Amino acid sequence: MPKTVLIADDSASVRLSVRLLLQGRHKELVVREAFDGMDASEKARKSKPDLILLDLSMPRVNGAEAATVLKNDLPDTPVILFTYTDLRLDSLSSAIEWVYKLFEGSPCGQEKAGGSSEAHGNVECVHGT
Repeated sequence: MPKTVLIADDSASVRLSVRLLLQGRHKELVVREAFDGMDASEKARKSKPDLILLDLSMPRVNGAEAATVLKNDLPDTPVILFTYTDLRLDSLSSAIEWVYKLFEGSPCGQEKAGGSSEAHGNVECVHGT
């Protein structure tokens, strides 16, 4: 059965670029698209992708908010947040708060020595120096 990736970004050109990049390297990969975080959550519940790529800055429901919902709905599915644009400081601050909440109580929330990393299921925690 081919692997499936769901890409969520409000920019059709970014979705296309990521799709072409992934399918150019992995011909058998099935790539589905969503136009915002709400659409991504709905499509992920239905299609159960193997990986979800979420733009951090999207209308209606941003990537960090969608990741919080998806962590509960599909706890074994890895989610990667990315951004392709410059964010305003207030938007970035809000997104960082959502990411913190996403991992609060997870093994990544525990203080570790700088420069170390550890794996916990499908989450890799990288600790700064």
